[in-house]
Amino acid sequence: MEAETFRRFQLNLGDKVADALQNRKLFEGIGKIRRNAKIIFGGDYSGVPPDNDYLLDGDIYPLVDASGGRGISPEEGPAPIARSTGYAGGIGPANVAGVLHKLKQVVGITDTIWIDMESSLRTKTSNGDVFDLDKCEAVLEACKPFVGA
Repeated sequence: MEAETFRRFQLNLGDKVADALQNRKLFEGIGKIRRNAKIIFGGDYSGVPPDNDYLLDGDIYPLVDASGGRGISPEEGPAPIARSTGYAGGIGPANVAGVLHKLKQVVGITDTIWIDMESSLRTKTSNGDVFDLDKCEAVLEACKPFVGA
């Protein structure tokens, strides 16, 4: 499959986001395969300066996940880092409304945010680990009050 068929690339960088955002060779490589794809850097943004050129230019879509993919929800979310910032880490049907309420306290009126979850939308069955549409529906219902808010 050619790179141009992908619309999204996600690099889960953990605590290495700040280092990656300083790596010119990485961005040269991304430039060769990017085309119209969104490039998402997932990880801990606590050490990233807010004036990073790649974030300001919209080349990178940050996915704030200080837990490093371990599903640990932060006590509070940092303010959005770029024009479109994602949040992950321990978000699921049981707590998504509470997480969005906390984020609403730090999100500006012109900021666009999105949430990312995976393991909390899965259920273990006799057929294995399956994507659970009932859990997805519960998340959508919980998010209704925050859409367009």
